[in-house]
Amino acid sequence: MRLIKSTIATKLIRSLLGGSLLLIISSTALRFYYDYTSEMRDLSTRLHEVMETAVPVMSDNIWLADWEMVRLQAQGIKGLRAIRRVEVLVDDQKLIEIGPELPGGSAPLSSPLAYRYKNQDVLLGTLSLYSDEGMIRQQLLGEVVKELGFQLVVIFLISSMLFFLVHRLVGRHLTAMASQLGALGQENLKTQLVLDKKPADQVAMDEIDQVVFSFNEMQRSLQRTFEALRQSNEELVRENQERLLVEQKLRENRTMLRNILDTVPLGIFWKDQESVYQGCNRVFAQAAGLEDPQQILGKTDFDLPWPSKEAEAYLADDRAVIANRQGKQHIIEQRLKADGTKNWIDTSKVPLLDQQGQVNGVLGVFIDITEIKKMEEQIYLMLFSINAANEGVYLMDDSASFRFVNDGACRRLGYSREELLAMRVFDIDSVLLPEKWSEHWQYLQEHGSLTLESVHRTKSETDFPVEISISSVTYEGAHYLCSLSRDITERVSAEEEKSKLEAQLRQSQKMEAIGTLAGGIAHDFNNILAIILGYAELTLYETSELDPRRNQLGEIIKAGTRAKELVRQILDFSRKAEGIKQPLLLAPLVKETLKMVRASIPSTIAIEEQISAVDSTVLCDPIQLHQVIINLCTNAAHAMEEHGGTLSLALDYAQLGQEVAAGLGGEEGRYVRLTVTDNGCGMSQAIQERIFEPYFTTKGVGKGSGMGLAVVHGILRSHGGLVRVTSQEGHGSSFEVFLPAIEQPAREKVEEEKDFCPLGTERILVVDDEPAITDMVNQWLARLGYAVFTANNSREALAMVRENPSGFDLIVTDQTMPHMPGSQLAKEILAVRPDLPIILCTGYSSTLSEEKAREIGIRRYAYKPLQGNELARLVRQVLDGKEDGVGRVGDETG
Repeated sequence: MRLIKSTIATKLIRSLLGGSLLLIISSTALRFYYDYTSEMRDLSTRLHEVMETAVPVMSDNIWLADWEMVRLQAQGIKGLRAIRRVEVLVDDQKLIEIGPELPGGSAPLSSPLAYRYKNQDVLLGTLSLYSDEGMIRQQLLGEVVKELGFQLVVIFLISSMLFFLVHRLVGRHLTAMASQLGALGQENLKTQLVLDKKPADQVAMDEIDQVVFSFNEMQRSLQRTFEALRQSNEELVRENQERLLVEQKLRENRTMLRNILDTVPLGIFWKDQESVYQGCNRVFAQAAGLEDPQQILGKTDFDLPWPSKEAEAYLADDRAVIANRQGKQHIIEQRLKADGTKNWIDTSKVPLLDQQGQVNGVLGVFIDITEIKKMEEQIYLMLFSINAANEGVYLMDDSASFRFVNDGACRRLGYSREELLAMRVFDIDSVLLPEKWSEHWQYLQEHGSLTLESVHRTKSETDFPVEISISSVTYEGAHYLCSLSRDITERVSAEEEKSKLEAQLRQSQKMEAIGTLAGGIAHDFNNILAIILGYAELTLYETSELDPRRNQLGEIIKAGTRAKELVRQILDFSRKAEGIKQPLLLAPLVKETLKMVRASIPSTIAIEEQISAVDSTVLCDPIQLHQVIINLCTNAAHAMEEHGGTLSLALDYAQLGQEVAAGLGGEEGRYVRLTVTDNGCGMSQAIQERIFEPYFTTKGVGKGSGMGLAVVHGILRSHGGLVRVTSQEGHGSSFEVFLPAIEQPAREKVEEEKDFCPLGTERILVVDDEPAITDMVNQWLARLGYAVFTANNSREALAMVRENPSGFDLIVTDQTMPHMPGSQLAKEILAVRPDLPIILCTGYSSTLSEEKAREIGIRRYAYKPLQGNELARLVRQVLDGKEDGVGRVGDETG
């Protein structure tokens, strides 16, 4: 029990145990969380890796009906760590189940099993993997519990040892000293403090010994002091007893009177017939700047700190009271205080009478009413502010009658205050119905406040929107509603305009996001098409004219070419691929395109042409603009396909102001306007908001890809153009295309290059991380007579150039490769040999522009896929030194 009562030891051990436990538990919990999170992240990574590697192979085996191989593969997956169960579903039936059923409804990681057949994915079934997360948690928790238990045992042993040492060396001695000190009194000052420890001399004393020595010295000193005090106290007691008996009565009387005067929260004073002060209380003395009320004796008002005019007024009041023998009540006046501040006082004076009934002086009483005057001023200012406010302020009772209205309410509603106070809430609020008032009142009594929007009606029967803040208030037991009404006509108009602008912004951001996604898909697809078209052309070249497979190869090339055009459309939409823009007369292009349109649409649709801007010139890619016109006309024709109609195409100039241009997302200026109009089925507003989204279509299956208007949108944005759509269901549609007008001379059309494959004997190094592409390019160039070398990574190619700088006449490299992109490879090669020409090919790059390629020193910049004749002409042009400078190849239509 003595150990437990050792306060210092127990507090020390509790603090040590508490801090250690908190630290151990916190660190152990963090470690468990970290280990568990890492383990679950590794598990997720392993499951996804298994899915990525196993799904393609298992899909092939299922397609080939090799069920034994499927089962072996499933068993292999089951053997991986943490995978407890594998299920393979084919045609909604569990073909393979390996592993036990897991309790608790464990969610599997599933992936569809599909086989690529005739360019389409055929869904074969589903692969599901189950992992046992509970087992991982149990293992980690067991390790944590063991470690936590071990640490707790160590801490307990250390704490016990410290507890024993502190108690043995310090605690028990402090307890003995506290006991001695607690019992210390005058009667036992002679008892010395002795501890249960080995005595020490003054030289070898420790801290405890020094405290004991000082304590015993203090006891001896106190003993001497108490004796001296006892003797002095006896003498003083005898003297004070005699004096107290004499003064007690007088002090009691004076104290009672002074307490009465000083306790009253009023200023009290009295004067003689000559207005000379004979006395006052403490409140008056403080107001006059006196420390003691006795200092007022013999003074007049002219001796006190207030101005002479005030003193004269006080003297006049005194004389009137004495002469009339009648008091003056509630004299309201402002007075200057001793500290220089002013306050308001309410003074009353009465005459003082002697025993014969004669007036011999004046008694005055005043009260400080400064706070009351301030409250009156605040009330006035509050009413002034409330009435000056533009908002309407109303106070209503439970019958919906107005008890107070401010001037702002009167001004806005056009009523006088008297008229409004005779009305009720329903007379000015167009929304609140009388039968709903009780419900409205009850709600506010329960919830206290409410902010809502409503409509108020003026005296002239004009409605306007308001925002109302209502609060429930109570005054002297009566309940009221206090409301603040604000006219929000301008805000409502601004919010409506803001909503329109936000809708336009959301549409723009949505198109941007879709465009970015489309650009990424097109990049990967270009690399695939390069391999397909390249090997198909090579195979066609090596196949005999009589071989029936030539037709099949031709169909592959046609399909690949169409896919290439689709990629081009995707890049046009996302503004990632820009054609070569040049000044162009738009009228000839429109007429030429209309001839093609006429041949492709039914004869039930008439075409009207209205070209007034014959000399209209724009800066554009003619192939892309041709596609815009084709897509718009095709859409118009589809809208009139069932009942026929008229397709109108107009070309003129338009001057767009700042407001109109900003609404369309552009800048003000002079534009060439191309308008395509039909009188077909028209569109709803919901459809109009989505027509420029990729793959959105209202046509049936096989009648449209949904890319037409999306491509139009992307092309126009890349040309700085705008588009405006006007449509109504059942009344047709109109598409207005605005292109910035220029004054430069134009070319009517672009000459097409001839389809030929020039030969050569130079040495060419081909670099691409796709072995299939390097092999295909090697075969193409080798059959044209070139000596071709290949490398499948940038480092290998750079090593080959450094080893033999003069061994190559041309470098053809891909841009996107691991370790080092093509642009960096070009810099390194040109540092070794600055005159070596380089062609850079890419499926799409967002980091390398034409300007950057020119700065690096790249001769030509080509887009994949390059067909054989394009590649042959490009290589020959660069080797011959023609068209030196960056130019883009491979993105023309066709």
